[in-house]
Amino acid sequence: MATVELQGVRKAYGALTVADGIDLSIGHGELVCLLGPSGCGKTTALRLIAGFIAPDAGAIVVGGRTLSDARATLPPERRNMSMIFQSYALWPHMTVAENIAYGLRLRLRRQPAAEVAAKVARILAVTQLEALRARYPGELSGGQQQRVALARALVVEPETLLLDEPLSNLDTNLREEMRFEIRRLHDAFRYTTVYVTHDQLEAMTTADRIVVMNTGRIEQVGSPEDVYLRPQSEFVARFIGGTNILHGTVDGGVARCGPMTVAWGQGAAAAGQTAISVRPHEVELSTDPAEGENAFSGTVMRHTYLGAQRDYLLDMGGDITLRAVTPLDTVLPVGAAVGVRLPRRHCRALPR
Repeated sequence: MATVELQGVRKAYGALTVADGIDLSIGHGELVCLLGPSGCGKTTALRLIAGFIAPDAGAIVVGGRTLSDARATLPPERRNMSMIFQSYALWPHMTVAENIAYGLRLRLRRQPAAEVAAKVARILAVTQLEALRARYPGELSGGQQQRVALARALVVEPETLLLDEPLSNLDTNLREEMRFEIRRLHDAFRYTTVYVTHDQLEAMTTADRIVVMNTGRIEQVGSPEDVYLRPQSEFVARFIGGTNILHGTVDGGVARCGPMTVAWGQGAAAAGQTAISVRPHEVELSTDPAEGENAFSGTVMRHTYLGAQRDYLLDMGGDITLRAVTPLDTVLPVGAAVGVRLPRRHCRALPR
């Protein structure tokens, strides 16, 4: 295992800056997810760590060794890293066991045949692939192919494991299963792992820490609970879990957001403009008029049945809409007038 440090890393392609002064430290045995929308720079950061591309400025230090800076970049094959791609990249003419053993038989990792066989048998057992060892990739499901790719990456005992959107080709049920499988294998091996995804559920399920990225910069770093409960920017609040954002002007201890006056119980607002974040499932609805602090009147614009819950879009007047997610027993028709309460403890002020 090794620490991974990105120190002021910058990468640009012409006028487009895709990594803009990234500073990040990843500890021994930690699983860190780089999370963000397409084009945010997360895959570029992973490729910089892998050595596929060189930084224009800054340095990448792994285990105390500088592997990349603006002067020189150590090639990928000399970094003792394993990388898993979206496409799995399995050899179609090799069996599962042969695919897993391939890395051990490369020139730079020559090992005795008996040792190779023992390591392959061990990783087949850990990844629950023993019964499939003689099959070819074309005979496997997507989830089974993903486990083979994981086994092949782990068997060479890398210092650092890199995963680039590894579950994006799987269907919803398989993706959920593999999220837990990746976490289980990480807990078993404790390799330092950098995992790139745009799926917040993958990040929340697998990561020790999440690095939220936007336009080549890091917006926030923290545990899954921290970035969800304590977002530090409007972007993070919207991207992690989804939220309602009310823009307004600070007036004493409240924010005036169009026709609504909102008091907050979390975060801090500087003088002037602010944004108030409140999650849809924290919006309280009632058929009775709402009274008291953070109580308003609204009209149901849209009602969507989601199986385990109901999703409402509310017209609050003044071009302001709110989304509310409620239990199934809250049934409100479109056009109904409703009381809306935003509990102060769930309202978070964000800097603008």
